[in-house]
Amino acid sequence: MCLLEGYSKDLNEYAGRADSLFNEGAYQEASIEFERLAYQATSNTERTIAIVRKSDCLVALSNFHSAKSNLLRINYFSLNDSIVFEARFKTAYSAYLDEDFSLANNQMFLIRQYLPEIYHRKSTTLYALSLNEDRSWTEAHELLIADLAKRSIPQHEKDSIIQELNSAYNEKDFPKYRDPEKAKNLSSVLPGLGQLYAGYPQDAAFTWFFLAAGLATGAYTAFVFRYFVTGLSIWGGIGERLYSGGVRRSAFLAEKKNYNTARRYNDSLKMLILQLNY
Repeated sequence: MCLLEGYSKDLNEYAGRADSLFNEGAYQEASIEFERLAYQATSNTERTIAIVRKSDCLVALSNFHSAKSNLLRINYFSLNDSIVFEARFKTAYSAYLDEDFSLANNQMFLIRQYLPEIYHRKSTTLYALSLNEDRSWTEAHELLIADLAKRSIPQHEKDSIIQELNSAYNEKDFPKYRDPEKAKNLSSVLPGLGQLYAGYPQDAAFTWFFLAAGLATGAYTAFVFRYFVTGLSIWGGIGERLYSGGVRRSAFLAEKKNYNTARRYNDSLKMLILQLNY
């Protein structure tokens, strides 16, 4: 989106150069020019437009964290609604790409709280996707239904979409959360139990197998060869490594399970939302 009309006449030469660099795909050089514009700006509006355009360059470079940090410099005082929306939406978008869903949701909330309703519709898709990533599925569902009620489409189409959304956002299908701390505590009580709780029975079986193998090896060494101290050392060494390693691995597996199940579910929701043209 070109916002050159927001610049003063004296800055239009630099703005044109920056925009030309962007259009040529020279995003790094364009970002430097837009930073120059932000520094030389004589009004908050000029400065904001330059910062927003610099963020476009950084997003194009896949530098989402820097794009987000750049946009957080904006002072919203005295800006008109369209520029406020542009800035907040792109802050939310870069935060979403940077997986900072809390910030993305906060920016979407501020759009709905302080800007006219005309801007709400434009932010629904991103807001719903970000809420999904934040595991706020019920809130995302309610948002999409509320937005649908305001759309000028035949009622039978609305009913069909509502049915699809209700099916996709069925609470029974929400990914179950495995608490990493609980997984660690369970493995502290009984090695392998945390892995079982995390949804990885094969890992639990692996742990129990090696515990049994260590016990058998230690017992065999102690009672057949009469090396009791050696046998206890073998059992203790294997048990200690399985215990400490199992506790850490249980937490890791719980986090992995949470991510994988939420990723599959959210990907299916994303496809639906985009197909429904939100």
